[in-house]
Amino acid sequence: DTHLASWQDQRVARLESLINGKHALDTDNARLTEALRWITLTTDELVTKQRGDGIYAGLPWFNEYWGRDSFISLPGALLVTGQFDTARAVLSSFAEFQQMDPASEFFGRVPNIVKPGSIDYHTTDGTPRFIVALRDYVRYSGDQSLVTELYPNIVASIDGALAHWTDASGYLLHKDNETWMDARREPDKASYSPRSTRANDIQWLWHEQLEAGVQFARSMGDTGSAARWQQAADRVRLNFERDYLDATSSQLADHLTADGTQDFTLRPNLFFALDMIEDEDAAARTLRSAWEGLVYPWGVATLGQGDARFHPYHLAPGLYHKDAAYHNGTVWPWLNGIAMQRMIENGQVELAWPLFQRMNKLALERGVVGGLAETMDAYPHPGEAQPRLTGTYLQAWSNAEQLRIWYQYILGIRPDMLDNVVVLAPRLPAVLGAVDVSVNVGKGTLAASFDKVDGN
Repeated sequence: DTHLASWQDQRVARLESLINGKHALDTDNARLTEALRWITLTTDELVTKQRGDGIYAGLPWFNEYWGRDSFISLPGALLVTGQFDTARAVLSSFAEFQQMDPASEFFGRVPNIVKPGSIDYHTTDGTPRFIVALRDYVRYSGDQSLVTELYPNIVASIDGALAHWTDASGYLLHKDNETWMDARREPDKASYSPRSTRANDIQWLWHEQLEAGVQFARSMGDTGSAARWQQAADRVRLNFERDYLDATSSQLADHLTADGTQDFTLRPNLFFALDMIEDEDAAARTLRSAWEGLVYPWGVATLGQGDARFHPYHLAPGLYHKDAAYHNGTVWPWLNGIAMQRMIENGQVELAWPLFQRMNKLALERGVVGGLAETMDAYPHPGEAQPRLTGTYLQAWSNAEQLRIWYQYILGIRPDMLDNVVVLAPRLPAVLGAVDVSVNVGKGTLAASFDKVDGN
């Protein structure tokens, strides 16, 4: 092909730009530097053009775009790596498939899955994550023109939910299998990890969507929508702690059942919902018990091991179907991101760091070079030293969350071009002595060097 050499040159140039030049990284730990560079490069393999611009959920089985996966992945895959034009294209592409028919019960939803020949809207979390990802994009790039372009989509996403999917307390409702824990039994479609109609992470996402919407509405001069959405956001926050937190035990309900009963199944979704707890002491106690009950040296499990439904091995032929374990004990590396974030926010970087380093070691030594798998066993099999990798061998959100935590919470670089502010709040572990980094922010580049002085 006459274009092959040119395409290869363009590809090499793009990959080099991800780890050198304006976007560069170096540390005094060679293996750490190598791992982060490889994860950056391998994540780029999943950014593609299929039915528009998007991010493959994972390989080899998920060579398609998933709404929730795309927007969980977008900050780590594209924003911290400075690829703002591509991030804009992904957001715009998904907006084209948003359900904009006011007569549909899914009015305002972005698809769960977009692939050649089909579109599916059966997920609740993809839409709020779409709006939050748009806010993240503007915070990094400063490009508010996309807000103007997509404002009808923003309005539909919130007003559609308010019209069809909220209850008397203002919570966002969903079907039993419409959170990220979506595995179902065949043929009756019963959920393997039932979370009823009001999961805690969905309420956190709904609140984030409303708060982002308020910011966008104010920037557009839409004071009426801003006021309505702020009232809705305040209502969710006001009710959440009362309805989900057991103040005596500091347990946080994973979800409310249809009749409003609290279900205290220990699941990692509470790491997201901790933002909704005003009582800082209760939130800290909840975080500690969740870390102790769910976090293994290699990652975050989907169910506490004391639960009768706990399955430590994802694949156990002859004992149970793999989907029965999918969200009932299996470790998901993408959850490490929010778990480490919460620990670092609480001043516990030394507890989070070993988990971060194990993911780097995993990316260099097991599976795909620079790639983190979709899932892992909670326990090693008898006679084996390490838990087995399962699921896809390269999963976008696993890689992306590792990069996001490095840049946003360990280096502590968090831009907010909506307010023309860049927060620098590094939380480097004691073993790391020096870091040189440059990142794209707005229309420029921020270069930073972190060095220990007198052991600090």
